[in-house]
Amino acid sequence: MSWNGSPYGSAPNWAGSASYIGATGPTGTTGPTGFTGATGNTGPTGTTGPTGPTGYTGPTGNTGPTGIQGPTGGGGAQGFRGVFSDSTTQNITNSATGAPATFNTDEMTGLGVVRGSPTSRIILQNGGTYNIQFSAQATITSGTREEIIIWLRTNGVDVPRTSTFIELKNNEYAVPAWNFVYDFNANDYFELVFRASGTRSVLFADNAITTYPVIPSIILSVTQVAYNGPTGATGATGSAANASLWATFPAVQNVDMSGNSLLRVPVISNTGNMGITSDNVLSLAGDDINITADEGALISSFSDLNLTAQNGNRGRVNIKGDAGFLNGVGGEIHLSAIGGSVGGLGAVGSGGLIELTATTAATTGLTSAIKLNAASVLSYAGAVTPVGSLAGYNYIQGTLGVNIILGSASVVPNVPGTD
Repeated sequence: MSWNGSPYGSAPNWAGSASYIGATGPTGTTGPTGFTGATGNTGPTGTTGPTGPTGYTGPTGNTGPTGIQGPTGGGGAQGFRGVFSDSTTQNITNSATGAPATFNTDEMTGLGVVRGSPTSRIILQNGGTYNIQFSAQATITSGTREEIIIWLRTNGVDVPRTSTFIELKNNEYAVPAWNFVYDFNANDYFELVFRASGTRSVLFADNAITTYPVIPSIILSVTQVAYNGPTGATGATGSAANASLWATFPAVQNVDMSGNSLLRVPVISNTGNMGITSDNVLSLAGDDINITADEGALISSFSDLNLTAQNGNRGRVNIKGDAGFLNGVGGEIHLSAIGGSVGGLGAVGSGGLIELTATTAATTGLTSAIKLNAASVLSYAGAVTPVGSLAGYNYIQGTLGVNIILGSASVVPNVPGTD
């Protein structure tokens, strides 16, 4: 290769400096990761995303217990009623006291409103407020005019401010029709009284009609519009522990007396099983407390009175007769099992029985025990009990013998007079 004549000048001098770049070698092993630098400042909170869809509604919980039933409310209107009419023409008296219209037909009866005797009397068998609605067919048989007056009479007494005056003219019919609203007690009665200024006025009935309903001389409708029986006394407002009305409203579910007491309760009785329980302490206090189980004449069943203490660390039944108040008289506990007999003379006896039993549940550990501990212990088998006691003295006597045995039980009782 010659650089002579090269437009780029003379050739470079390679003498003693020739070198070549070799191929790149393989990448070396990555060195260990350096220490993590300090955490940078927290960036700003991003925009809150859209609210997600509402989840499924969970199942409905169990229905709670039904509350105690409240007392029965006051009675509503009974709706007593009656409808009556009369099919005869009735003369209207000109007497100063008037005369009541009569009724000979029950259009609707037996519903608390009935005709009495005489039939002018309408009896209200139930107290209440009643609407008395009537219409009459009035006319005069001759002459030019007469006046009639109509009023209400109850239990034989004219009711003030109930009179109404109308005029009757010849060859004309008048239809007096209006109503009274009045309060009645049970079995009160009323009458509609008519009086005329002359002797020719009548309540006219026409029974010869065939093309339309006959015309009664008077029609009466009586309906109860309100019930005004005596209002019962308002009961005391109850609370969670108010037992003042329990005799009237027996409990229909458990009664929670937490933190409260029953005071001055003379008797608690029940015809079936009765349970009184407490999670903590149940106290019965009184001058005398009697607990009786009684099956009466049911001789096929026992009368059981069970006192049970259970669970916890152990069950314990404590019966204590405390000393008297200030006088120092010692307390007493009496356990009696009364014997019985059947058959009168020559009766077969059944002696009373008192059992004291303590059991042992395992073959190791503390054994069961019955302990009698007193300054003096008296034990007597026979018809007469010992008299008196002496401190530190254990008195054991039997009229026929006393057996104190170590080992197997004795098969034959003692010979009387021996031990």
